[in-house]
Amino acid sequence: MSYRPTSPGSRLHIDSGAASTVGFISRGAASQTSNLAEFQNSSGAILSRIQSDGSISFKDGDTDYATLRAHASMSGNMTFTLPAGAAAAGQFLTSDTSGNLSWSAPTASVTGLTSNVTYDGSAARSIEVNRHATSNTAGNSLTVSAGGATSGATDRSGGSLVLASGTATGTGTSAIEFQTATAGAGGTADRVPSTKMTILGNGNVGVGISVPAERLSVGGTVESTTGGFKFPDGSTQTTTAKPIVCTQTGTRNGAQGYYTFTFVAADCGGTLPDTTYVGFAKTTFVCGGAITFQILDAGEAGGPGVYLYSEFGPCGSYTMSAVYTKR
Repeated sequence: MSYRPTSPGSRLHIDSGAASTVGFISRGAASQTSNLAEFQNSSGAILSRIQSDGSISFKDGDTDYATLRAHASMSGNMTFTLPAGAAAAGQFLTSDTSGNLSWSAPTASVTGLTSNVTYDGSAARSIEVNRHATSNTAGNSLTVSAGGATSGATDRSGGSLVLASGTATGTGTSAIEFQTATAGAGGTADRVPSTKMTILGNGNVGVGISVPAERLSVGGTVESTTGGFKFPDGSTQTTTAKPIVCTQTGTRNGAQGYYTFTFVAADCGGTLPDTTYVGFAKTTFVCGGAITFQILDAGEAGGPGVYLYSEFGPCGSYTMSAVYTKR
């Protein structure tokens, strides 16, 4: 069947006859529900179709269709022009403001966005690696890395890795949380990651503490394996400041007056306190009644030791002790 052509080249050949004449019209009913047009194979399977709402569908290799449909609230006509060639591996389709489509690499910035990968702010989002699909297999790692300097470049720094929480306004704030999964009893029960370290908006860091009140708050033991700890005065402490206890026993007799008891290393467990230590009284026993005394630090005459006044004079055995701690 043909219209106008005298020698049709197919079963249906329509020649509009004039540039201003529509070549083919398929007009549905007022309440059309079936397709306006279908293109079928020899078995009657639909290869492509124009549906009653104007959308166009293309069949895949089995029973599914890919459909193109215009948005219901478009404000005007829109034309998309396809790229001239096929995409390279890993590229995706982007459009300019005129509807010209092109292939872009994943690292290319998208016009109007402030970063290369941007989500809309209507809900919380996440980036994650799915759980392993193979039975009884550990999960895979996710690595985030900043860019490196050009290979062979001279004295060039690598890119910084910046981890930022969200922008706040007014008295609002934002924080960064680090979560890990804690080991539990053996078995198959899930160990869901929980927050182990928090950085608040004011810069306070909490390890094992969700709301740190200081620059560093630790809910547990702090260990220094080398270097020690540095304090605001610039001093560094590399060893524990255990107190040194000095005890001297002996016999002394004499008249009322002043006496000095000087400690030796053996009185102090083998180590005499130096000038970084200050002494405090522990126990003092001297025969002779009431006394007054003072602790002598290293560097003082008779120190380290004890200087005392005996009211009635020492008469026999005594025990003289002092405790020295770091200043």
